[in-house]
Amino acid sequence: MKNINICRMPYTRVLYAHLLGLTLGFLSILILTLPNLSSDHWLINLSYLIFFGIASYYFGGVLVVFSAITFFLPFSLETLPGELVIIFKWYFLFYMAGMLFAHSYNIILFFYIKKFSKHVLKISFAYNPGKKFNVIKSPIPEQAVPIENTNGIKPLYDFSVDMIPKHPYTILFVANPKLCTRKLLSQRFTDRDQFDQEIEKHRKNSENYEADPIISNDKLFFRMVDRALNSFENDEVLGRPEIWSSVRIITIFDPDAGDLGDIHSDPNWIGKQFGFAEAYQVNLAEADIAFENLLVPLAHATVFLEDKWQQYQAQAKEIIPFKDIDVIYVLSANENYDRSSAMYTDKPNGQIYSGFPPKLNIIHDEYADAPGIVALNVLTAWQKTYIHEFGHAMSALQNGAIMDEYMDYNEFNTDPDPVVQAVNRLERAASNQPIPSLFARYNHLDYHSDRSHPSQRETWKGYFPERWEKNEGCNMDATIGAYRFDPLISDFMYDRLLIKRNRP
Repeated sequence: MKNINICRMPYTRVLYAHLLGLTLGFLSILILTLPNLSSDHWLINLSYLIFFGIASYYFGGVLVVFSAITFFLPFSLETLPGELVIIFKWYFLFYMAGMLFAHSYNIILFFYIKKFSKHVLKISFAYNPGKKFNVIKSPIPEQAVPIENTNGIKPLYDFSVDMIPKHPYTILFVANPKLCTRKLLSQRFTDRDQFDQEIEKHRKNSENYEADPIISNDKLFFRMVDRALNSFENDEVLGRPEIWSSVRIITIFDPDAGDLGDIHSDPNWIGKQFGFAEAYQVNLAEADIAFENLLVPLAHATVFLEDKWQQYQAQAKEIIPFKDIDVIYVLSANENYDRSSAMYTDKPNGQIYSGFPPKLNIIHDEYADAPGIVALNVLTAWQKTYIHEFGHAMSALQNGAIMDEYMDYNEFNTDPDPVVQAVNRLERAASNQPIPSLFARYNHLDYHSDRSHPSQRETWKGYFPERWEKNEGCNMDATIGAYRFDPLISDFMYDRLLIKRNRP
């Protein structure tokens, strides 16, 4: 089957049709009501303005449907309902004008670039739709799917590696075939072991899995893979030439990827069809019920993937050991569980901070005992989400965990997990204690604390490393705007990636 090239568009200001339509629709209300705010009917017109403003912001789709229905209704100017019908009609007309303009602009822009500005397009990678397993980027030239029939469009990654790594840093993208639903509990479990046993029974029954929409949309899957690559290559750590040129990217798009074969030896699993992600299983007795729409990697995802790996290797030109996989992205398009999450790699080390000032003692292993896994919803993921979750997944639970900086244990009325050895979080005994000036010492360099952290609250006990600039948020925080990993995380990540890049 012919290879398909994934072309990357340059940065363009594409218009969002629905948002533009709602904006113009509300503009029509402003035009109709503002001149009447000084009349005797100012209260009615102000009510129109407030109603359409709130409805446009919170219930835009419903408002448009109702306006469309109203558009075809007769009206009389002599009554208040007739006046309201007129306003709905104008709202619908302006909304449709915005929709048509946005779609027309986007189509014209696309064809202009495709026909007259091909030089700005770049081919990110190629894949074979007839194969379930594709190596789309590799420092080993013969491994990657070749880019053919470019029609004058140049490949994006035009580089060679002088010292080709024997075991490149490998990121695997998998289209999630099925998602394990949330078990509806009828009781509260104060015993964690009992809760885990109930959830495990739920996971082992294939009837508790539903199809993930992404498995029926390969175009969406590969477009989102390219979006992830765009996020990676623009990062100041992962995107460095000596690192990014040596990263291998593999994709698996297979509706039967969760179908356990004869290799799997556990007879306790019921059924055959499974997946690699699940809804966060909520224990009603715990405060974590707040994570209502959280998507998480399935606890046995690596078991299932390793079970199928030998079958996929038959398609590859060169055998790739499963232990070479460093990070796995499970991509989902489920509409209910739209918050992404990650599991750290597993390579125990123990206490990483010692002395005062805290000295960061890290062991950068060439291989982890298990890869880090990201469960990412492509429907809601920002460009930042891909690199944010990578920060979690490439780090290790007990050997340098890169943690979120937008929450604090104190807010959840719990203590820090002693198993987690965090790189970018230290704790004070009390929230009213001053934040130390020096955060940590790593590789004989001092890293200061961030005393003006954008997410910090007075009740927080935890504190974080200083950012590069005060106006830039850290990748691990939830701030909006410019973002990058802070200096300590950057140096930690670079050292770990470099060790893995040069592993024998």
